[in-house]
Amino acid sequence: MTLRIRNTPFRALPNPTPYRWESVFFNFEELIREYSGRIKSLEGLDAFRKLEEASQTVFGALLDNKRSRETLNLELVSAQHLSRSEGFRFKLQPSSHRSKPEYSMKLLEILHDALDKCDSYLKSEEFNLVRCVLREHIQVVLKQVNENENNGDEEKERLPSSDKRQGRPFDEVLAASPEDRQKTFIDMYFDHVLYEVKGRAANSFHRMNSRGNTTSPLPGVTLPVPEATPDADADGTSTGDNARYIESRAAAVWCTLVLRMLCWLVLHNFDKDDLQIPKSELFGSRMAVYIS
Repeated sequence: MTLRIRNTPFRALPNPTPYRWESVFFNFEELIREYSGRIKSLEGLDAFRKLEEASQTVFGALLDNKRSRETLNLELVSAQHLSRSEGFRFKLQPSSHRSKPEYSMKLLEILHDALDKCDSYLKSEEFNLVRCVLREHIQVVLKQVNENENNGDEEKERLPSSDKRQGRPFDEVLAASPEDRQKTFIDMYFDHVLYEVKGRAANSFHRMNSRGNTTSPLPGVTLPVPEATPDADADGTSTGDNARYIESRAAAVWCTLVLRMLCWLVLHNFDKDDLQIPKSELFGSRMAVYIS
């Protein structure tokens, strides 16, 4: 859900978690640029080209906003030097010294437009497919994160040398330098997460339909009539061209969700000092308390 209100500069949201949000860990401009580069290699559906166009538009707007801020900083620094040379005090500070970045209204509207396009595509797809992709994505990411936490160095040493890199992909993101972190993250998402998600989601979606479950569309959305599908294997997995077609659709849904995630995180913001304080175990307790 896009929480930002159109034509307003307000981006801050209350943090609903006890975890600190550090946006400096990733460079979102580089993330979207790497995303746009990887989406070019995907073929089969027009949705990939629309996602590429949308990501390039967002990346261009981010660059324009960055150049505008840099120009403003130079102008403020020049004004400071000029005022000091003439004996005046100039108290304005360049925006790079501010704690929060500033985004132009043009950039905010472009991000909002990109989110609306992503929402429109997701609503036009079959709801069960979107649900399968989202479910499998969460399962794959949690599986890899838990393997990173639970499998120690001994487990890594038991892997063949060719499988060590594939065994714990999130370790590469943590170990990457700040300059390479964005590319490593996007490569890990497309090479590992997408590879697993699209196959698992396609199989789950086909089994769901083969068991006679009707598609559950979103309220007020008219869905296209699904094409006839060939026979499935005994375990319910789809076969042939239909399997590849469903995988392409699942990949398009996944890529749309990833682009939506990136744009949503740029459009909204959380104060790093805003944390939910964990409640005491005695909160709401009905135990009697005697004060003497």
